[in-house]
Amino acid sequence: MSTAQIKEKLHQYIDQGDESLIKKIYKLVKENDLDEIVGYAADRKPITKKDIIARAKQANEDIADGRVITQEDLEKEAENW
Repeated sequence: MSTAQIKEKLHQYIDQGDESLIKKIYKLVKENDLDEIVGYAADRKPITKKDIIARAKQANEDIADGRVITQEDLEKEAENW
């Protein structure tokens, strides 16, 4: 099925769907909106789902590459601030 056919079918579902179906479609689309603002940084800059996913991926890469510090080492470092 082509993208155009899928879009047409989705339009049909929306046009003919009951309230329950419409809400389910909306929820699915909303959950996948990566530009949705989910919070704010200390400088009041918005944080999106896309930002959170990127941070998580970077954290996993850092861990896999050994770019980590133990809690104990961090506490010792913080004492010198």
